[in-house]
Amino acid sequence: MASLISLRLRLSNVPISEPSPGKDAEENKSMLVVSMPDPLISANQTDWPVWWFAPYFDRTSFGKEAATLVLGMIRSGAVNESHVWLGTTQGDCKYGEDDSMPKEDFIQLDAGVKRADIRQSAIVVCHSLPPFWARPLNKWETCAPCPPIGYTAAMAIGRAMAETDVYNSEFIRLCQNMDEIWVPSKFSRDTLALSGMNASKIRIVPIAVNTTMFNPKTTKPLKLPIGDLVFGRSSQFSLPAVKVGFGLFSVIARLGVDEGFNGEARGR
Repeated sequence: MASLISLRLRLSNVPISEPSPGKDAEENKSMLVVSMPDPLISANQTDWPVWWFAPYFDRTSFGKEAATLVLGMIRSGAVNESHVWLGTTQGDCKYGEDDSMPKEDFIQLDAGVKRADIRQSAIVVCHSLPPFWARPLNKWETCAPCPPIGYTAAMAIGRAMAETDVYNSEFIRLCQNMDEIWVPSKFSRDTLALSGMNASKIRIVPIAVNTTMFNPKTTKPLKLPIGDLVFGRSSQFSLPAVKVGFGLFSVIARLGVDEGFNGEARGR
């Protein structure tokens, strides 16, 4: 698939720049009214659009990371904008204008959501935690399973990572169901592989930078302190919000997607 290879290579060099399926299989079967894409259309395709699902407008780190990757991909010319579709996922798929991002970014992302054409075959990227992925059925409830229920993707890709040095077996099992797994760094790749993930499926697609907000021509660089601590505890800094967020992902990755989430909610 030349388009996918080209997409990965170009993303690695991006310049700075449906209703929930329910909880059981029977409920999901009731949604399979029409199978997509349309075989008469997809049979004649010579290239595939990229359909990138993420919580773009809920102000989470997953949404912001996905937005910067997609906008960088488009603005760098890695992929023609007309071939980029977007899908919202996770909590509420209804959204209004997001004033936490530049207006021009919101307009461009919103246009991508409206561009999707399920009659065509597309490469689907699921940019969220693995329990939201529908390969074959999603484990956690979401307003838009990824890939969509009843839609056969040309290739299904998961963007998976958590701030941890080991992944539990359930996290790995859900990742193995995807055709490829994209991670932001060599560390993430090695951690997944050492935890049991099929290394041949893992690809490194680094995090991009949104130059609408962080433009080196208009923004003065901020000098940051240099430290050595990555994992562990330090009394030098007090960042409870960051620790809670990292702790949640770490517990999910180590203990399990259900046990970890519930345990963190109980203050384990």
